[in-house]
Amino acid sequence: MAEGDGNYVSMSEIAWPPGWSDERKGNVIAKWEAHIERICGDVFYPRERVILLDGNGQPTLSHGKGSALLEVASLKIGGVAVAEDDFSFDAWSVHLETPVGTTEARFPKGYCNVELGGAFGWESAPEAIRAATRILIERELELLGESSPAPSHADAFQSEKIGDYTYRRDKRGPYLTGVVEVDRLIEPYVRRRPVPHSV
Repeated sequence: MAEGDGNYVSMSEIAWPPGWSDERKGNVIAKWEAHIERICGDVFYPRERVILLDGNGQPTLSHGKGSALLEVASLKIGGVAVAEDDFSFDAWSVHLETPVGTTEARFPKGYCNVELGGAFGWESAPEAIRAATRILIERELELLGESSPAPSHADAFQSEKIGDYTYRRDKRGPYLTGVVEVDRLIEPYVRRRPVPHSV
C-alpha cells in the first residue's frame, strides 16, 4: 500500500485531476472512508482498540455490539491482567476458562471493570464498501467546479395523482449518503447498534 492509500481504495484506482499531490488525494480518500465508517458504524479493516466493559457476574462477557473481535492482545479485570490460557474468545464475546477442580470463573459485576484490548473490525473490506468509497470519490471529482451540486434521487421517488391530489414519496426510506447507488451498496452494512465504551 502506497503512502496516502486508504483502507478501501488506493490512489491508483481513481482517475485524479492533473497536478493533484499525493497528500491531497490521500485527504479525499480518508474523508470518504471516514464518511462510510460513520454511516455504517463499523470499520472494515482490522483496527487496534482498547474498550472498557461492564462485568456481568457470568463466565462469558459480550464485548458489545461494535465491530467483530479478531484478536485479543490483552484482557484485564479490575486492572489485573488475565493470562492467555485463562480465557478464550469468539467474534462477539470473551469466555473465562475454569481451571480443573475450581469453582467457575466469572467476570465480577461492575462498571467498566473489564478492559479488553485487541484487533476489531473486518479482515478485509467487502467489495461493496470498496465500490461505494470509489463512487463517492469519483462523484466529488466530477462535481468539482459546480456551485451547488445536488445528489440525484430521481429513481428513488414515485409520484401518484388521485383526482386533484398529487404526492411524491420515497420508495426506499431515509438516505444514507445522498447518492442512491452508494446507499444501495452500503445499506446491508449499516449497524444500528450501540458501541461500547472506548479508552
